[in-house]
Amino acid sequence: MKASIALIVLLTIPFMDATAHTKQVMDTTAPTKQNYTAGSTQYVNARNGLSLRARPAKNSHRILVARYGYPVILLSTLLTNKPITERGIRGYWIKVEYQGKSGFMFSGYLINQGDKKLVKRQITSSKLAKISTRKKTSRKKRVRKNRRRKRRLSKRQKIEANRVSTQVNTKCYNTPKNYIIGQAQKNGAGTLVLVKYKSYTNDKIACKYVKHDEDFVIRLGKTENIHGAKGDFLILNQASSAGARDLTVWNLAERKIAYTGAYRKMITMTPEHLVFWRATKKVASIDQCPSLSKQKWEGGAVMATKVRLHLSDAKLNFSNETRCFRKN
Repeated sequence: MKASIALIVLLTIPFMDATAHTKQVMDTTAPTKQNYTAGSTQYVNARNGLSLRARPAKNSHRILVARYGYPVILLSTLLTNKPITERGIRGYWIKVEYQGKSGFMFSGYLINQGDKKLVKRQITSSKLAKISTRKKTSRKKRVRKNRRRKRRLSKRQKIEANRVSTQVNTKCYNTPKNYIIGQAQKNGAGTLVLVKYKSYTNDKIACKYVKHDEDFVIRLGKTENIHGAKGDFLILNQASSAGARDLTVWNLAERKIAYTGAYRKMITMTPEHLVFWRATKKVASIDQCPSLSKQKWEGGAVMATKVRLHLSDAKLNFSNETRCFRKN
């Protein structure tokens, strides 16, 4: 009896070893090819999306990223006999079609519609604590920075308010690129012209003389005043003598004077050019100026011609049109 029991034990041991070895091999292998068939539909199970690549390799060109939960159609069975591992998940490269484009995807992140498997990236509590601490620190820094900036601005505004307290008669001019504030000073001390540059065309700027670091200031004399503003140009005029005036054009973009010269009367102003009458050295006669004898202008008259000033290059174009102006 004992001999028969021993014989049965000896015969059973090899089969037990083979079964254990077979079970170990089955646990370490990836999903078999029978799980996938050409023409079937799978769904993307990667939260951040799954790459569709041109070749079955991780470093190949990425065509696009398929969104989580979207369907893909399998175009072939699994390509490789040996599985590959991506972040602890095993699978194969498989050819699929997604939204009309074909390429290769990693099968480890593809599931059937009824499969409840979810792939989630785990963030430990220590990482979450670090992230929250970093956010709180950056928020505190921003608050402190904004407070310091507001204090600096308030101090600067107080200084400028004290500086302009002696000034009166403010006039403002709005252009698509600049906002110009003319502040006449008391006791006829001239005019301060403050030029503020706009970031956008529809910027709203208060008509107050408050200077900041990026602003530009032009000081005008007692007899100078603002005639207008067009585009990047500020037009000034100055009474030089009886009836005569000097024209000055500032290029605000380059912060320099673009043109200076005499003129009698402005006709039109546009952002591209100015048209005005300019006196000549010709002596006016009664034939040229019929109104000279009728009005009996004392001191005579001067001849003026129509001139077009191109603001971009400060070039003058003289026309054949003339007109008489009273000398004084």
